[in-house]
Amino acid sequence: MEWLAIALAVIVGVFLVSTLFGAPYLPSRYKDVVEAFEKLKPLTRRDVVVDFGCGDGVVLKAVGADAKVKRVIGIELNPFLALVSKWRNRGNKKVRVRCGNMLSVKLPEDMSVAYVFGLDRVMRMLLPRLLAYSREYKRDIWVVSLAFEFPGMAPVKKWRAYGLYKIAGR
Repeated sequence: MEWLAIALAVIVGVFLVSTLFGAPYLPSRYKDVVEAFEKLKPLTRRDVVVDFGCGDGVVLKAVGADAKVKRVIGIELNPFLALVSKWRNRGNKKVRVRCGNMLSVKLPEDMSVAYVFGLDRVMRMLLPRLLAYSREYKRDIWVVSLAFEFPGMAPVKKWRAYGLYKIAGR
């Protein structure tokens, strides 16, 4: 019984630490994610989507199910959630999950779309990274955000609680 208490303490500790550096775990709804991409940013065969803070992998599963998308990458700070996300998306060769900090993990050179469900502080920290990325690779990045906005930016389009942002790299 002692091992169970230790395991639970470790899991709770990991969630608390990842909340301090990222955002609390709040799952997205599969159906809402599918509709948000249909309404705001329909995906193409060239799109490489990065989910910043992929949590349990619902967004990866929804986006990865789109036959048109080229590749989907999830970045998750919490190792427990990263494992859940990997398990949930097992068998889909288009989906990859990386356990790491969204502000420092290496991003794919061909990223074209990002998804984020982050608190205001996460949005403030992520924006400079996306701006630097888009300038470095001279590529526009489309960002679908749930509930939170980038500081000083208005969404190009809105649908329910989702906003679409264009990070111009040219």
